[in-house]
Amino acid sequence: MGNFLSLVFLTLCYLITVFTNLVLILEALGCSPRHTNNNLKDFSMRNNQIIPSTRELRENVSHRLSLAVTKVGSVTEISQMIGVNRTQFSRYLSGKSMPRPEILYQLSLQLDLPLEWFFPLTLTSNQS
Repeated sequence: MGNFLSLVFLTLCYLITVFTNLVLILEALGCSPRHTNNNLKDFSMRNNQIIPSTRELRENVSHRLSLAVTKVGSVTEISQMIGVNRTQFSRYLSGKSMPRPEILYQLSLQLDLPLEWFFPLTLTSNQS
């Protein structure tokens, strides 16, 4: 039951992040989904992407987080930067746990990276 709940939680986190990214992209294109549903529908039809598995998602986020640690200098420093304890951040790095969307958002702000950087369009575990 615990694994099922973890999978549901990770899926929800992923969907929230994807939706947030979609809204940001649409707003950057001048097509706010708050004003029309047609722009959102057209956008999603043009981007028929394969949804990554939970494993692929964890591997890619983990890899991107390790690149972020390299940019900052240490796990301790990046953990303090975003208000997460070092042990939890290490779980994110190992792929044992997935950061909540607000953690990824905070990282993107602190490191001056776009939020979508954590979710590359082409998913491979060796991507940089």
